[in-house]
Amino acid sequence: MIKKVSFLLLVSFLAVALIAPMAMASVTDEQQKAIDDIRLKMAEYRNQLVDLYVDAGLITQEQAALMKENNALRLEWQKQNCDFQGPYMMGQGNGFGKGQRMGKGGGFGMNQGFNSFNASLVQ
Repeated sequence: MIKKVSFLLLVSFLAVALIAPMAMASVTDEQQKAIDDIRLKMAEYRNQLVDLYVDAGLITQEQAALMKENNALRLEWQKQNCDFQGPYMMGQGNGFGKGQRMGKGGGFGMNQGFNSFNASLVQ
């Protein structure tokens, strides 16, 4: 009897421990709007940076068009996949990063970064 009670207590504790963080991690509409606004601004800044690269003669118009297209695709992907509750929350999804650690997967990884990605397109 004691084993059954202790087992039920353990199972209920584990269930609460797994469900509680998901409930506490819910994002309000106001917070989601702020997140989306910042994502849009970041995409605009990336596009402005690409324009500056073209003006400086570092990249061609064709490369700039590709980078802007990739920026738009990245923004769409983030809208669909970055809900901060899935495997991409801490960068643990599959991606260009090196390994399954925080910030090193599901994206460009901390060791390479966005600028290294752009530099690879330029070369």
